[in-house]
Amino acid sequence: AEEVLRRLEEEERFKPWINKSVLAAAPAAGGPYTVQVTALRTAEAAEQVVGRLIAKGYPAYLHPPAPDDAEAMHRVRVGRYSDRSRAEEVLRRLEEEERFKPWITR
Repeated sequence: AEEVLRRLEEEERFKPWINKSVLAAAPAAGGPYTVQVTALRTAEAAEQVVGRLIAKGYPAYLHPPAPDDAEAMHRVRVGRYSDRSRAEEVLRRLEEEERFKPWITR
């Protein structure tokens, strides 16, 4: 997570979307639940979704591709929840209000 954060901080275009506390404590297997809204090939498209969700009050953030990720998918995620039921509430809200088809990940 530290390497990803360092790389992102070097790229000016990512600075508005980096949630350092989330990236610095990236969930390990068995860690907190998060709701993944989408995964997009372009950073610009992912940034637009993050901005839209933040404007609506969601704790959205961009989880960038790993440096060695051949697919280079930019993941848009919302929150970090210790309780799966809370993540499910957010997932349902995103489905109903925002018309996304999100899923829960760790």
